[in-house]
Amino acid sequence: MIRNILLLPILCLAIVAQAQYSEPFSTPNKGYKISCVDDFTTVNWSLSPWDPGGTCQPGDLRDANDYFNTSAGGLLESSDLDQEVCWESPLINTTTANPVSIEMDLTWAGFDVDPIAGLCEGDYIKVLYSVNGGAYTMIPNVKGGNACATIAYPFGSTPPSSDNVHINHMGIPGGSTLKIRVCVFTNVTAEIVTIDNVSVPQTGVNVGCAQPTLSTVTTQVGCSNPNSGTIDLTVSGGTPGYTYSWTGGATTQDRSGLAVGTYTVTVTDAASCSATISANITNAPTLTLTTQVLDASCNGNFDGEISLDVTGGVPGYTYDWSNDGPENPDNDPQDLVGLGVGTYTVTVTDATGCTATKSATVNVQPSGAYLEQFNLVNKGYLANYVDDFAGVAWTMSSWTPGPPFGREVNDYFKTGGGVLTGIDFDQEVCWTSPLIDLNGGTQFSVFLSWTLFDQEDYINVNYSIDGGAYVQVPNVVGGGTGTIDYPSGASDQSGNTTVTKTGLSGGTIQIQVCGNFNTESMTVDNVSIPGSNNYCPAPEPSLTKTNVSCNGGANGTITTTVTNGTAPFTYAWSDGGVTTQNRTGLSAGTYTVTVSDANMATGTASIIITQPPVIILTETHVNVLCNGASTGSIDLTVSGGTGAYSYSWTGGATTQDRSGLAAGTYTVTVSDANSCTKTLSVTITQPVAIVLTETHVNILCNGAPTGSIDLTVSGGTGAYIFLDGRCDHAGPLWPYRRHLHGDRNRCQRLHENPFHHHYTT
Repeated sequence: MIRNILLLPILCLAIVAQAQYSEPFSTPNKGYKISCVDDFTTVNWSLSPWDPGGTCQPGDLRDANDYFNTSAGGLLESSDLDQEVCWESPLINTTTANPVSIEMDLTWAGFDVDPIAGLCEGDYIKVLYSVNGGAYTMIPNVKGGNACATIAYPFGSTPPSSDNVHINHMGIPGGSTLKIRVCVFTNVTAEIVTIDNVSVPQTGVNVGCAQPTLSTVTTQVGCSNPNSGTIDLTVSGGTPGYTYSWTGGATTQDRSGLAVGTYTVTVTDAASCSATISANITNAPTLTLTTQVLDASCNGNFDGEISLDVTGGVPGYTYDWSNDGPENPDNDPQDLVGLGVGTYTVTVTDATGCTATKSATVNVQPSGAYLEQFNLVNKGYLANYVDDFAGVAWTMSSWTPGPPFGREVNDYFKTGGGVLTGIDFDQEVCWTSPLIDLNGGTQFSVFLSWTLFDQEDYINVNYSIDGGAYVQVPNVVGGGTGTIDYPSGASDQSGNTTVTKTGLSGGTIQIQVCGNFNTESMTVDNVSIPGSNNYCPAPEPSLTKTNVSCNGGANGTITTTVTNGTAPFTYAWSDGGVTTQNRTGLSAGTYTVTVSDANMATGTASIIITQPPVIILTETHVNVLCNGASTGSIDLTVSGGTGAYSYSWTGGATTQDRSGLAAGTYTVTVSDANSCTKTLSVTITQPVAIVLTETHVNILCNGAPTGSIDLTVSGGTGAYIFLDGRCDHAGPLWPYRRHLHGDRNRCQRLHENPFHHHYTT
């Protein structure tokens, strides 16, 4: 935030007399007169040109008997115009009146009507007005019934020989300028029109300019550039648009590149009204820096703050603090928070490149009983919606802006004069202390004062022990429900008292003062906790982990984060000899770290590193039934690990189970979701092949049943089954016998034995 900026506004305001506009045409014989004489001297109103190309002879639009002039009786009178002639008022200033009205008296005689319906070619009177230099607006028809003019008669009507009307047209926007115009058309000598008592009767209306309103904001000359002054000119009011004439010849609205000096501008608006203003360009005041420091609560704590105030120079400013090194461009904040003990230096550069440097030192708050006297100046919710809490240990609840019930520009809750002052809250606003170590203390006190409290206004003093819910101190003054609170019917009560709460116990305390009032004020001072001390919390370690991914592995990790306490920290782990903050390469188990801070306070945290269960593979298989066949199968069961599983068999298969297998050894590798693996081999067997051997005796005599076979069977899976069959062949072929043999697995082997016959010839 930028505070105490030097601005030099210069205002020029038009002063408007409290008057009313009235024109009785009291000066006679002015205007276009008989015998073609023209005389407009000493009159405010003006006339449009009348037959400027004529010679004022019979046959011209204007002849010697035609006129439009003021009469001795105080009227504006016309006769036989033969064209539209307009009489226009001077500029009327309505700046201080809104809305306004136009009044006048009109008479006419001998008016003709339109020769054709829908035209405006008969005799007529039009009354018009212009606001703020804009287009003219006609007052609608008030007599005659022809909408083409304020006074006009339509085709086919029979107008009276003479008539009159009082016009009172209201609701015209004011706050600017006004012109009135009366236009008349007649075409014979007997047609006479009179205008009288033209007025704008509202108070604050007068003849003359509505001057533009001027104001300036100047930028003074900075130390690094003698021609760095600027003038920002603001123009309002009058009749836009504006022209600008500066001493020296410049015609722009704003000025830059100026040296020290006085510069004057005349602004002229569209109505030729003008106003003048001067602005002084001086050398900017010296760039000055001041700081307010909140020391750190404990050695090693980073809760110190530096509040920086800047005055002089040429706003805006940039800031470069020493704690984060040089930057280009500089983008450091104006105030610093979260600081540890040390000296911090800031270089401030203004808009013209001028610089100033300031150092501030953050120390440790002295230990001892807590006493808050609000010695920092102008901190809190300030007027004009400025918020500045840098450098103060207390915090505030939010304060909603906006009328009718909320924070307005003049409402505040701020430090000043060694007290905390609040005014006109319109809602409950609370100011809360930092955390304080009771250190055996048993009471606290707060000094309060208040002014003009009514029954709905109150102040509550609350406290919280060891981070618990806030407890309100019971009523001390007024008899109401709040700590300071008056009963129904009370009004305009003022007073002061010290609120004391005794009998406290616990480790830490926070105090809160809340107020709610709508025009009244309060102050807080001398918040005291005897026997207390600064709160310097022990370190609080927290651990996050990654578990071991595979059973029996050692890839677990632990990350240690420390809050509170005072750096630097040291670490001691329960598994002995390890002093690092973080851990890697860990197997499953419980790990505990003890963290010690610079004040030898300690904090402990534990965490368990887990591992998934071991992957277990079991199987049942079916061997090949018959030698050389592919009837084997494997049914694989998987448990443990971290599902889901994937399978890789020798030979390329990726299914969990296998079938249609020949004899052999099959190996599978199972992987889980963590890429942990387990391998199993399964051997599929087969029986040996069935082997048949035989000896036989041939038939001795043709046709005799004397042959025999001695069959020997081995292999296969006994017991064996024998199927004996023969095949007889016709002709000279040798007969033979076929033997089909099978084991208990239904494996078969065929043996054919031919018989040789001995033929006797």
